[in-house]
Amino acid sequence: MTPPFDLPRLAPSTTTGLASIDQVWDLYRDELRAVEEQLVRSIDSSVPVINHTASYLFQSGGKRIRPLLLILSARLCSGHDSSEQETLLACAVELIHTATLLHDDVLDEAAIRRGHDTARLLWGNKASILVGDYLYTRAIDQVIQLGNREIETTLAAVCQKMIEGEMLQFSLHHNVNITENDCLTIIDNKTASLIATACTLGAILHDAPASQKTALGRFGRYLGLAFQLSDDALDYAAHPDKLGKTIGKDLYEGKITFPLLHLLSACQPDERIVVERIIGHGGEAPPQDSGAIIRLMEQYGSVSYALDRARRYAALAIEELTLFPPSSHRSALEIVADYVVSRDH
Repeated sequence: MTPPFDLPRLAPSTTTGLASIDQVWDLYRDELRAVEEQLVRSIDSSVPVINHTASYLFQSGGKRIRPLLLILSARLCSGHDSSEQETLLACAVELIHTATLLHDDVLDEAAIRRGHDTARLLWGNKASILVGDYLYTRAIDQVIQLGNREIETTLAAVCQKMIEGEMLQFSLHHNVNITENDCLTIIDNKTASLIATACTLGAILHDAPASQKTALGRFGRYLGLAFQLSDDALDYAAHPDKLGKTIGKDLYEGKITFPLLHLLSACQPDERIVVERIIGHGGEAPPQDSGAIIRLMEQYGSVSYALDRARRYAALAIEELTLFPPSSHRSALEIVADYVVSRDH
């Protein structure tokens, strides 16, 4: 699973006139607006608290990376304009992603999500779990409308994989003996699997050749690994106002992510004792402990290590796109790959 370390730095294509993520958002603005409108229509319960909770989370932000990737992958394989099927499927993927956020915040006892109070703080844990379940069922309903068995089985498989990733992470909380392979497996299951599925679904929707489905699935998997490794690094390096959550949140939830794992392996024995003590205290550790961890990470280059791994996975993702001829859709995917490792929030 570990990539070679002699891959080139990222260089997004500018042959089609696209040079930034803002230009990508602008080019596919109409398609993403259609997904947003479909999301609003999907929140249609006779129980007001369901509508209020779901609407709150959808309106609190979110980059809609997964719908964008599905649309880009579909266009790459078909070359056609957006269709109602693409919109429904992109919406279903975002519903599933949002459901996992509601459940994750309960499991993590999180207080902040995208710079706002989490739904569990406003409506409680039980409501958050039930609304997450409701969003799953809405996603299933929209997928069934497409009448595509391959799409149904692909989404069922990824939901199972995400749950397995969550359970693995839960079982390894506060475990200082976790390995890099453990971390990558958690990321692969929890994050990369849905991103890979979003890319694969775009190809499935247009009955693309198996080679294209495979290439886009691998692109999405590498991109998902890069995305989460970058996110893990930002947890210790970003400005909290931009990040939308407390710096060191992973530490206090007992999650040993790549930067912390690198620090455990790189620091001196006496420093490791201190780090292990802080990890063991979890949410009960005093706030200054996160500052001590961040200073040690700066000393040993732990954040840079995680970001370098993220860049290399992003480079691997871009390599998978060489199967496709140059186009604005391919360039957009390359730019997204660069964006996930260059963003600051």
